[in-house]
Order: sequence, then structure tokens, then C-alpha cells
Amino acid sequence: DVRVISATNRDLEQEMKHRRFREDLFFRISVLRISIEPLRRRREDIAVLACYFARKYASLHGTRPPEIPSRVLHLLETYAWPGNVRELENEIQRLIAFCPEGNITEGALSERIRDRHQDPDAGASGNLKERMTRFERELIREALETYAWNKSRTARHLGLTRQGLHRKVRRFGIVREDSASGCRKSG
Repeated sequence: DVRVISATNRDLEQEMKHRRFREDLFFRISVLRISIEPLRRRREDIAVLACYFARKYASLHGTRPPEIPSRVLHLLETYAWPGNVRELENEIQRLIAFCPEGNITEGALSERIRDRHQDPDAGASGNLKERMTRFERELIREALETYAWNKSRTARHLGLTRQGLHRKVRRFGIVREDSASGCRKSG
């Protein structure tokens, strides 16, 4: 007597149509399907999850849960989270490890989160070419993070060759950032 709980970020019905997922397996595991929107579409869950992960990892480190200033929560809530809940968990785990006194500051956040908020008008300024370049860079970065930096899968998803993806990654200077990674909100 066994129950199987599985999760995926793929559309398994599409995968079956393209013969990348076995149809018989799909119908065996597809008894009860629950679809959950990505974290970027559930902004209201970010603070709750951040506090949960802060308590969890503070407890593992034997420290008290840190205060999370409202400005830090705002930055977390407005970040796109291409890596979804796992990326948020890793970020909070990293913050707990690097802020042992429980003082989380904006400066302690990962550069990719801070950089997206330094100039609120950055996405709206510049000519068409500059804006398209920023858009393409972010699209490629998010796809790389979604596919755990697997270049073949990312290239296939973006409709590029693997070599074309490598060229764009070099051109845009995209680098992988490794994360090590009762909650109180402070204002």
C-alpha cells in the first residue's frame, strides 16, 4: 500500500504529446492533481514563507528568528522568484547563515535581488535597443534559473541552439550565483 506524491514544473500533457513522458505513468500518478501558481503570482505568500523559513533555519542554527525589516520584505515581495519557493528558501537560509545576530539588512540580500530594485525606473528608461537588451538578459537569466542552469534544456526552451545560448550568456555577462542558503517583521 503506497502513495506517491510528485511535483513538476512541466506540463506533463504537453510532454506526453511530444513523447518525452510516458502516458501510462502519467495516468498512474495523475489521481489527484493540484496546480499551484508560481510564487511571483502569489506575492501575499512571500512574507509568510520568509518568516516560516527564518524560524526553521534559525532553529537549526540554535539562534532566535531574525527581524525582517519592512524594506527587506518589500524587496522580497517584488522580486520575480524564477526559482520559485526553493529559491526563496535558499535566500532565507543564506541570510540566517550570514546574519547570525539576527539583523537582516538590505545589504545582506543577494545581489540579484538588490540590483532589481536600485533604480525603480531602470526598466522604463532607455531606448528600444537598451530596453530589449535588458528584457532579453532577464528572460535568459530566469530560464537558466528555472532549468537549474542546464544549458541544453534552457536553450531548447528559449528556441536557441546551445552555442547560441552560450554566446548570449557571455555577451550579457550572466553568471550563476550560488546560494548557501516566531518571525518578527520590523519597520
